Amino acid sequence: MSAASIPSKQEMESAYEVIRKLRMPSVPDIITEVQKLLQEPNLRIDDITNLISQDATLTGEVLKAARSPLYGLSEDVTTIFHAVKVLGVKRLNEITIAVALKASLHPMNAFHAKLWEESMLVAAGCAWLASASGHVDRDEAYLAGLFSNIGCMLLSQGNKKYEILYEKARAYPLTTHELEVRLMNTNHSVVGFIVAELWSLPSRVCKSIYHMHDASITPEHVDDLGTLISVIRIATGYMERVRLVDVPETMEFLKFHDAAREEIMMEEATYEEFSEYMESLI
Repeated sequence: MSAASIPSKQEMESAYEVIRKLRMPSVPDIITEVQKLLQEPNLRIDDITNLISQDATLTGEVLKAARSPLYGLSEDVTTIFHAVKVLGVKRLNEITIAVALKASLHPMNAFHAKLWEESMLVAAGCAWLASASGHVDRDEAYLAGLFSNIGCMLLSQGNKKYEILYEKARAYPLTTHELEVRLMNTNHSVVGFIVAELWSLPSRVCKSIYHMHDASITPEHVDDLGTLISVIRIATGYMERVRLVDVPETMEFLKFHDAAREEIMMEEATYEEFSEYMESLI
């Protein structure tokens, strides 16, 4: 990663000062093993299904997730082998990471559960937009959306005022980042970057999480991440607009929305299809 596209030393130090007191989501051994297995040039379906099937709890949760509307399957999935055949190895890996990340965040309070649900919706939206645009890697988009709120979930552990801050930022002249820095001397994008690196996500995903709210840097100037960042911004903005019907569109949404759609060359008809898809999930 180039120095310009990752948090500065000062930003990292400030973030670590806060999160060292928090319960970080540790990476389960099975996730590490799955990632290693996926790098094998001659990967067989049996190899990954046998590995995941060794963990009965993980297997149950992965199958439950695979059956959810988020993945739009037209048939019931009954085994990990079946899931791989229907979804493919990469999408099964996405589900496994999502299940493991959620488990690592337990116990969740009501606020965390809300943020997690929002993250899953954003991840699904990012994946849809990436597939529709043809300019963004679908797997990177899904992971970036999935981890987009992880920094908020962690920061809320360390400060009881955070939930009030988070809701206030939806319709407040200051951004979430500015309010976070005032309260905690760091922001959720830097924390999210740290967690994404901890989970060995692709560098493009880590950097897009860091820059997704950064209005001072135009996406096309961040290591060619413009399309990925724009996809996250559109999915996040749409999720907020639909779920928070009693709150006006945030200044950030209004600032980024049109430019993000232009960045991924999104026509009105495609946006309408995307809107219908997101509404079907919500």
